[in-house]
Amino acid sequence: MTKDSAFIKSSRLRVFLTAAALLVGFLIILATLDVYKYLTSKENYSAKLLRQIANSEFHHVEAFFKKVSNQLFIIRDLGKNGVLSKKDIVGLNRKFMPLLKNQAIFSGVILADTTGWEYFLFKNGGLWTTRVSRPVGSKCKMEFTQWQAPDKPLKKWVKVTAYKPQRRPWFSLEDGKIKWSAVYDFFQSGKPGITASISWKSEKSGGVITVFAVDIPVSRIKRILDTGQDKAPGLPFLLESSSGKIIAGQPRGLGSVQVNVDKLVLQLVSKWKGQGARANGPVSIEYDSNKWSAIFLPIKIAGEGTTPCFWFGMAVPEGLILADLKGQLLKPDVKDILVAVVGGLLLVGLFWKFGGLGRMGQRKVDPLMRLHGYIREGEGNNVEFKSTVRTNLRTGKPGKEIEFAWLKAVVAFLNSEGGALLLGVDDKGKILGLAPDSFENPDKCLLHIKNLINHHIGAEFSNFITVTLVEVDGRDVVMVECSPSKRPVFLKIGKNEEFYIRTGPSSIKLSPSQMISYLLHSGRLKE
Repeated sequence: MTKDSAFIKSSRLRVFLTAAALLVGFLIILATLDVYKYLTSKENYSAKLLRQIANSEFHHVEAFFKKVSNQLFIIRDLGKNGVLSKKDIVGLNRKFMPLLKNQAIFSGVILADTTGWEYFLFKNGGLWTTRVSRPVGSKCKMEFTQWQAPDKPLKKWVKVTAYKPQRRPWFSLEDGKIKWSAVYDFFQSGKPGITASISWKSEKSGGVITVFAVDIPVSRIKRILDTGQDKAPGLPFLLESSSGKIIAGQPRGLGSVQVNVDKLVLQLVSKWKGQGARANGPVSIEYDSNKWSAIFLPIKIAGEGTTPCFWFGMAVPEGLILADLKGQLLKPDVKDILVAVVGGLLLVGLFWKFGGLGRMGQRKVDPLMRLHGYIREGEGNNVEFKSTVRTNLRTGKPGKEIEFAWLKAVVAFLNSEGGALLLGVDDKGKILGLAPDSFENPDKCLLHIKNLINHHIGAEFSNFITVTLVEVDGRDVVMVECSPSKRPVFLKIGKNEEFYIRTGPSSIKLSPSQMISYLLHSGRLKE
């Protein structure tokens, strides 16, 4: 070994040992600081951790309320523009049956007005059922109809009651303001739930005010509380502001801690109100030999006034918080030190051998797996199937109407929550392939699709659209996967521009006023 090579080897060793020593020393200092913070600021850490747990669940629940509100605003705009006619029950069925089918959280939809007329759609024994109520003298005539399809009645019967929609908890005459009822028993099913409603008065209504509402059973709200994004340990619950009624989820991740949910939440709410009912500030109580802490967060939605209709709460036993806190500060840090040291040594070795750090590209889910996942999911709010790219299967000839049909879906996905369009798959999920389109080769097909998107939607939105060709058993399918755009997207047809959004399995065209309302309430446009 020469002196130069020995010197180089020695230098590399010193660099390696120095780097490792600095890394270990730095991590020991960090661990010491964490322990010191734990010992000196335990209460602050407890409050911070509680807020983190609550916030992780809060955003999931808040998103549900926002989604319901956006749906109500869209229906209101349709009503103000004369799209909803109480004389056309079949037309109402066609609009609301897909809504009820694709929004599993709703158990019924209601359309009523100040004359005492009401349309109520629900499912009875698995069959679509409408209840159309009209005032007859001092009574109310209810005509029930069971439907095989929106335009195919199966059975009818009539009841006479003293029912008046104007007296129901959801009937509100405040134009454009969303009303959330307190928890009450639904008239038809007798089950507890809440109803969200919105009203409007159109120019041709002659002073009649119309109200649209959706019923949401308590059992389905509990399902939302129990299916949070992170499923953080604790007890999630909702507090209705006006009545003080509570909807509590199931306790989770509490180990051996047993609790009477109703009594615990009532005591926490009482303590919180006694402290001024402040948002974010934690409250603590002693309950059954355990100290519990809770945080209350207001659910504020556009169009519902300044006072929150509901508060979201998360309660956690302090012992669980501190145990989790100790675990985060002590045990994970020991592992972090080991992982960091091993990782540091590996990085030094890689740098030593190759002169730099390797990069690992993020592995994406296999396109074939994504395709089968979309087919299993079926058509809905985020998935649509089209049999061909350009060919009308009835005539066997290309048609622009075929291309515009799937371009509408792409625009609707971009303006909504995103989604996937599958070309070469029929509406039952059967893979047909793209042979009927008679492209020379797959590349020509992809080029044609991308040219259509650039021409009729805009190349500036290409970052939100991924076009992939997938071969399944010798048949080609094109996946057009869309991410939601923060900017409004239009379908350009000649000199016209059309705005679409996704509602259930349909792409709905909005008028200019409806579009502005949707953009405002979805956060894509600021007032």
